[in-house]
Amino acid sequence: MDPSGKDMVQAIQSDDFKFYESQVEIIKNCFTIQQPYHSDVNDLNAVSTNADQSHEQLVSIANVP
Repeated sequence: MDPSGKDMVQAIQSDDFKFYESQVEIIKNCFTIQQPYHSDVNDLNAVSTNADQSHEQLVSIANVP
């Protein structure tokens, strides 16, 4: 049985989401590593919070039927 177009789209979206999720983790890790050397830790916390929010938005987008 051939996969339907909808199945293929869902598979592609799932792969895309996993890719973006890994990018968010990499970005967050970079900021965590740089934090001790940064002059304004509050800026980094804001960036980290934005990364978390972006991650939550990606999760909600990925879960749309």
